Amino acid sequence: MKSVRKNKKISTMVLWGLLACIATAYVITSVLTIVVESKKTEQDAKRELIWNIQDVRKDLDDQVNADMVMTLHKIREAMEEKSFVYDMERLNTLVKTFDVTEIHMIDSAGIIYLTTYPDFIGFDMSSGEQSAQFMCLIDSLETFVQEFRPISYDSTIWRKYAGIHMPQGGFFQVGFDKTQFQKNNVHFAEAIANNRHIGENGYVLVSDENGIILSGKNVVKGRNIREYGLPLNKELARQMKMSKGEINGESAIWMYSYIDGYFVVAVIPESQVNAERDLAIRISGVNVLFIFVFLFITIFLMLKRFVVDNVLKINRKLGEISKGNLDVSVDVYQNLEFSSLSDDINMTVDTLKKYIKDAEHRNEAELEFAKIIQKSSLPVIPEFFAGLKIFDIYATMNAAKEVGGDFYDFYFIEKNRLLLLIADVSGKGIPAAMFMMKAKSTIKSFAKPSYSVDSIISHANKSLCENNEAEMFVTNWTGIVDLSTGIVEYANAGHNPPLVCHANGNFEYVKSKPDFVLAGMETSRYAKNTLQLEKGDVLFLYTDGVTEAMNEAEELYGEKRLQEVLNTAKCKSMEEMCQVVREDIATFVGSASQSDDITMLAFRFEGAKG
Repeated sequence: MKSVRKNKKISTMVLWGLLACIATAYVITSVLTIVVESKKTEQDAKRELIWNIQDVRKDLDDQVNADMVMTLHKIREAMEEKSFVYDMERLNTLVKTFDVTEIHMIDSAGIIYLTTYPDFIGFDMSSGEQSAQFMCLIDSLETFVQEFRPISYDSTIWRKYAGIHMPQGGFFQVGFDKTQFQKNNVHFAEAIANNRHIGENGYVLVSDENGIILSGKNVVKGRNIREYGLPLNKELARQMKMSKGEINGESAIWMYSYIDGYFVVAVIPESQVNAERDLAIRISGVNVLFIFVFLFITIFLMLKRFVVDNVLKINRKLGEISKGNLDVSVDVYQNLEFSSLSDDINMTVDTLKKYIKDAEHRNEAELEFAKIIQKSSLPVIPEFFAGLKIFDIYATMNAAKEVGGDFYDFYFIEKNRLLLLIADVSGKGIPAAMFMMKAKSTIKSFAKPSYSVDSIISHANKSLCENNEAEMFVTNWTGIVDLSTGIVEYANAGHNPPLVCHANGNFEYVKSKPDFVLAGMETSRYAKNTLQLEKGDVLFLYTDGVTEAMNEAEELYGEKRLQEVLNTAKCKSMEEMCQVVREDIATFVGSASQSDDITMLAFRFEGAKG
């Protein structure tokens, strides 16, 4: 039955299918790009915040250290005056004059011999972790400035120390407490962030430990930093975690650090971060779009050239052949699959041409020869099958006329996957034989390792529906046996139900609902069914010429009789089993003429393949 619905062109199906795949891939890629770019932009913003905070800290340290070194030189110049006397009173005078906390004089052995703190007299500088760092001034360095940290003799006291080498040997050390440190360096803190910005609208601000803003762009000095929506916490500041919130009425990301009594805060508006992210996404999106468009065009042209055009060319040639133009030659040799299909079709056409040519001069004899040709297209038991101990297989076909429409086939589509099929073409004689060859080659062309049995039959049905002007159809049962497990996946296109005999059991009909015949309707769908074979199980396939064989009284042979005969021969070889059935049919029919092709295929599974 020919489908009344207009068939779609394979090129159109490939075009829309490929477009859907490419569009889906583009959407997925775009989503991933947005996620990746968002994460990358957030990480870039975090690095920018950290870098600016560290840069401000470095600038502040550099300025403070330079100022402390200048103070050291001034104190040393005062000590080098001729009137200077090295005693505690003069040191205390220098402490007041230069606004420092303490001064210690250390000899070339690293021992404090004079200090504004008498308890330190005789202290060995090399004995403490903090003080030992200044021993470098005895031999090598001119000056050394230490970071703000706890002192060696009392970890609760924080100082920032600086030392300078003395020409007569040894060195002296000056200490600043936090109050003096911030007092002497407030002019640096007030100016260091005024002109600093992060990107277009981001900024850095510096406040004292009470939150009073000392410097920064786009802020009011003297205001408390908390008024801008920034909660200050020394412990959180030392962790330098990035946060999000509303700063000065604007959504922003920010980070702050506590440095020697100062809070350094870096702020980037979210609008700036989002703008950078959106720009990166747009650029990436355009690039990906160009790539996918290129892939779409390239893949479509390749599929059209190597698959679609070849299928259309073969179908056009097969259409002409089906109309009777046997001078057409299929010449698609661009790849192995189409070369094999072309050779099979050409071989079939050549055989039929020879048959038709000879039939013009000979009738019965030439038709008998055609019968031989048709049988030669059916597979025989190859020599290598005989050496395989995992199954026993036999098939036979007896046409009602010189040539018929029944056929069977079996071949490996993969190492451990054996395809079995049996089919019955509508009609008899030469038209049925031609359609049988087309159906056989079409099914074989789609029997690929990547296709399941229902997919093979579905593709074959669509192909056979094309150019089926004769409106012929095929009933078909196709199964794929996994020799490693014994599982049979099969599809039934309107064919007789097979019989299965499990080990130590009797033959039973396999109950499954048959789908529509092949070449009847392009939109037909075929279900995949499964059957488990164990060692010793037998699968018997047949056409309706077996069960509908008719005797002189016009009685049908029937399914029940076939089942009973098979049970009597279940222990025999597959060839012997088919012969028993054939002989029983002949006995039943008697002198009545054969009305239909009689085809059988028997398969015994002998165990999983190692």
